[in-house]
Amino acid sequence: CCPFCRDCGEHGNGEKWTVDECTNCTCSLGEETCVSESCPSINCTHPVTLEGQCCSSCDRGCFYEGSRYDDGVSFDVDNCTRCRCASGSMICETEECAPLTCDNKFSVDGQCC
Repeated sequence: CCPFCRDCGEHGNGEKWTVDECTNCTCSLGEETCVSESCPSINCTHPVTLEGQCCSSCDRGCFYEGSRYDDGVSFDVDNCTRCRCASGSMICETEECAPLTCDNKFSVDGQCC
């Protein structure tokens, strides 16, 4: 008898939209269909979700005293301590100096012991 619209409320027929980073919807002949993305499980120490993405990923970088280091990067903290970023964990090793029994102790610039 009378024509009618096959819209989905505020969305027109054939329109596609996103509800959030994980949910996409479409309107088809007055029926709204939404599909949520399923994320794979991840196994890491520092999962991150980047802006605009639905699923988390493993951040293999590390932080040391407010600075970020990429996976595999090594650096000297001081003459005795060296750190490296290994799959999201900062590993620091400090050289142990042998005890000295002499009275006239001195340090050489650039060396730990």
